[in-house]
Amino acid sequence: MTDAAPPASAPQPASAAPAPAPAPKKNVLWTVIAAGVALLGVLLVLYAWQLPPFRGAIQRTDNAYVRGQVTIISPQVNGYVVQVPVQDF
Repeated sequence: MTDAAPPASAPQPASAAPAPAPAPKKNVLWTVIAAGVALLGVLLVLYAWQLPPFRGAIQRTDNAYVRGQVTIISPQVNGYVVQVPVQDF
């Protein structure tokens, strides 16, 4: 008996396509986490040292008093002070 039908061809193997690498997504995640930790560290240092934006506009003291003595200076000559030849910063 002769078969007139040609033999069935063997199924072709699927082409080996490279699997997508999940590494770039992980790298972005770690970069975002590292940037967040760095920003949190900088803000913590600014808060600890009371630097802007954490510095308050109100100046405070803990019961600070200025204590001093007053000394009266009498002039050597009579008259008014007309000029003080001093440069201040």
